Amino acid sequence: MALCYDMQIERVERSRDGSIKFAYLLPSKGIAEAIYFNFNAHHRGPLVDSKVICLSSQIGCDVGCPFCETGKMNFAKNLSGLEMEQEVLMAQEYVSSRGLPPAEFYAIMGMGEPLMNTSGVLDFFKRTRKSVKRISLSTSGISIEISRLAKDPSVDFELFVSLHTPYDSQRNQLVPSNRFWPIKKLLEAGEEYAREKGEKTTLTYMVLPNVNDSREHFNDLGNLVDPKFFSFQFTCVNSLDSNKTEKTRKRFMEDIVPELEKIMDSRGITFDVQLSKGFDIKGGCGQLSTEITKEGKKI
Repeated sequence: MALCYDMQIERVERSRDGSIKFAYLLPSKGIAEAIYFNFNAHHRGPLVDSKVICLSSQIGCDVGCPFCETGKMNFAKNLSGLEMEQEVLMAQEYVSSRGLPPAEFYAIMGMGEPLMNTSGVLDFFKRTRKSVKRISLSTSGISIEISRLAKDPSVDFELFVSLHTPYDSQRNQLVPSNRFWPIKKLLEAGEEYAREKGEKTTLTYMVLPNVNDSREHFNDLGNLVDPKFFSFQFTCVNSLDSNKTEKTRKRFMEDIVPELEKIMDSRGITFDVQLSKGFDIKGGCGQLSTEITKEGKKI
C-alpha cells in the first residue's frame, strides 16, 4: 500500500558518481534537500562502504557560515520529525523502485543546524532509529544541546562537531555561533558526550585554501584535543564551480593530507579523510541551497 506524504518531490538530480539529490516541496515551508550516496573514506582504505541518506533538519540556517550555501539563505522553518522521516522514506522508495540498494545509515548533515531544532531531531530519531544501522548528527557546536543529548540514555547519535579552526578569533568568522559557544565549551560538551556514550566525538575540519590550511593551524589543532575522546574528519571545501573544486581536491589529497597524517599520527589522534559526493549536482557538503518559498510556492 502506497504511503501518503505531506510533501512532494520537486526534482531529482543524478551525479556522475551515482549520488542522487532530492528536492522536496513542503507546503507553507519551502524546499528542503537530501542526498543519497555511497560513503567510503579516501584515506587508509574504505572504512565504510554503505549507502547513506543525508537529510535536512531545517530550511535555511541561522548559523551563517560564510563557506556554506545553506547559510546564505534566509532561515525559513524547522522541519518536524515526521517531515524528516518523510525525506528518508521518499528517498528510500525512489531508489528501491530503480533497483538500487536502500540506505543503511542516515546522516542529519543536510540543510540547517540540527541542534537548533532538537525536538524535531529527537522525534525523527525515535521514528527511524530501528530501521537503520546508525544515525549520525553534525552540529556547529551548540554545547548546551550536546550536553542534553549526552545525558539522554535513549540517544546514540554518532556525533560530529564542525570545528574548522583551532582559534576562537578565526572561528568567530567561520562559524558565527562560536561567539556564543566557543571552542572550549564545545570541546567540554564533546568530551562529555564521548564519556557518556563510550565512543569518540568526531571533529570535522573543512580545509579552506589560504584560510585554515597552514602547518601552524594543523600543529595547534593536534595540540587541542585529547585523543581518548576525539577523532578528526578532514575534508575540503566544495565550490559551486566544479572545475575549481577538482583543483582544490587534487591539492588537498596530494599536499594537505600527507602533512595532516604526520601531525595526527605523531600525537596518536585517529582521523579520516572524506571527499563529498555529488558535488557536480551541488550535493556536496556546504552546497545545499534552495529557493525560499511562500505558502509552498517559489518566489
